[in-house]
Amino acid sequence: MSMSAAFGDLRKIGIGLTAFGIAFTGLGVLLLFDKGLLAMGNVLFLAGVTLIIGPSRSVRFFFQKKKAKGSLFFFAGMFLVLFGIPLIGVALELFGFFALFGDFVPVVIAFLKRTPVVGNLLSIPPLKQVSDSSFIVADWKQSWPHEILYSSNICCNICFMLQSLRMACEKKNNAVIRRY
Repeated sequence: MSMSAAFGDLRKIGIGLTAFGIAFTGLGVLLLFDKGLLAMGNVLFLAGVTLIIGPSRSVRFFFQKKKAKGSLFFFAGMFLVLFGIPLIGVALELFGFFALFGDFVPVVIAFLKRTPVVGNLLSIPPLKQVSDSSFIVADWKQSWPHEILYSSNICCNICFMLQSLRMACEKKNNAVIRRY
């Protein structure tokens, strides 16, 4: 077996693990923040991402200086989920996820729009409005993407909570910088 075939197999396994991680996390949220499902989803997602891009590249990705805030929130959320505080953990993970992977969302949505079944679903008027406004996610650091998350009252509350958390962290960072 050649090296490229083995690498392709690892990527396929990584895609499967990532998909199962997302599925377990979604199921954990649907089942009222089930700790076990959320923890399994986190572990599978992280293992899948590591297999897709490789161990050294994943370490470089998560520990870049410009992505430090996103990594901190993402891993803090994973830690809280693993130790039994799933609601706050998932909120932190969601914020960290958008900070880390927000640049990839427009690419994924553009790809999904070109697929046969999902593309037709994304052209339904309510979903079209959300999918067209998702290109704001790439520039979320300038202004939080309200258009995406305000699709329901629950999402509105989560968005408000995450924005408040982000503003509190920015105030704390500015206070620390001024002190020194």
